[in-house]
Amino acid sequence: MLTAIAVAAPGARLKPALADTKGQALRILAIFVLALLPWIAGVALIGRRIEAVGSLPSVIFLLLSGVAKTIELSMAAVVASLVFIALSAKVRQAPAPPRAA
Repeated sequence: MLTAIAVAAPGARLKPALADTKGQALRILAIFVLALLPWIAGVALIGRRIEAVGSLPSVIFLLLSGVAKTIELSMAAVVASLVFIALSAKVRQAPAPPRAA
């Protein structure tokens, strides 16, 4: 569906949208994992070192993890937009299936 929305396709429906992304699921997943892995790993590594709840380091970690999650979600939205725009360019170039009369 997101591909159809990215190209503003008229009459976007679920079945054609799923057909457009067929064979691309692993590629899309790999792009998301590679884009977001550094952020997830960074927060996980820093969080392991902070054990005292309520201490200054834990408060700072909480604030920084909130900032990191905001960046992570923004990055995910940008990556999703770019992936589906690139995928929609391929869909536009593909020949249209013949219509039944």
